[in-house]
Amino acid sequence: MRKRSPHRASVAIAAAAIAVAVLGTGISPALAQDNGVLDALEGPNPALDSPRAALVPKGDRLLAGIDSAKVTLPTSSTDPVSLTSATGKTLTITLPFTEASSQRSQIGGGLVGYDNRNGSTTVPIARKDGFLQITTVIANQDAPSRYEYKFDLAGGATVEAAEQGAIVRDATGAYVAAVAVPWAVDAAGKNVATRYAIEDGALVQYVNHDELTAYPVVADPSICGNIFSQITTTSEQGQPRYGLYASACGTSIKTGLAFGGGLAAIAIGQQTMINAGWSEAVGIQPALTSKTSLRQQYDCHTIYAAAKNPWNLEKYRPNNAGWPSAPSECNWS
Repeated sequence: MRKRSPHRASVAIAAAAIAVAVLGTGISPALAQDNGVLDALEGPNPALDSPRAALVPKGDRLLAGIDSAKVTLPTSSTDPVSLTSATGKTLTITLPFTEASSQRSQIGGGLVGYDNRNGSTTVPIARKDGFLQITTVIANQDAPSRYEYKFDLAGGATVEAAEQGAIVRDATGAYVAAVAVPWAVDAAGKNVATRYAIEDGALVQYVNHDELTAYPVVADPSICGNIFSQITTTSEQGQPRYGLYASACGTSIKTGLAFGGGLAAIAIGQQTMINAGWSEAVGIQPALTSKTSLRQQYDCHTIYAAAKNPWNLEKYRPNNAGWPSAPSECNWS
């Protein structure tokens, strides 16, 4: 077992207080003691590398605030996990093997899981950076290699492949969430081959573990929604200057890393930012529509300054009659 860092030890101590409160909400006894789920998550994989949000009881559910979004975990795996964005849209995700009807159980470290009763356990992790990381711990060779996730939204939702990742859209085709490139790591720290497929409208993660695999294996899809974490307004030359701060989700989208990197993934990220990103930004700050130059500066940043954060858009800058030809810089005079 990997030795806990001082940070993880402090998290575990804080989580113990949460667990006391959670026990009063009908959570089953600790699962980690039975099948080593927590040890697996603390092994040589990235599952717990990002800071996690505390799970707070509310009725029979657990809530966590992540960036400007919210995650809700149900009592039973027969009910979906939900991700509510800053805009109020609630995306539900049906967990694998709902027919197992597993009750939510403590696994320690402030985490809960759902025993799939087939050699695998589902552990949703609410990350502070805005990602909902739905982790699977695969205990042995007899466990399945196929893990299915169904997405739904008021009015309907669809999921489509986006290079190595995926995008969830509403009934109109508008962006709702991104699903980052999958990963899977065995107990020896070796990558295990994994991929997504879209089957009958669901996202399926295949994890190719076999007799040569060091168990347990930890794998996940990570889902995120909000592209911007905040938009600030300051002043430059007597007019508004807007600072668009990308969330971790937005950064992974605009750089193409959410979809696997490479030119095709970058193109998907740019298109998502030009359409969904602009729509979200205008929803947060409607004044962005007050001058053509602001939209031109925004589009320019999606193409030529994806890695920059924040994107600064200044209203005093003139409309660019030559756009979209490549300027020397996106904040032109």
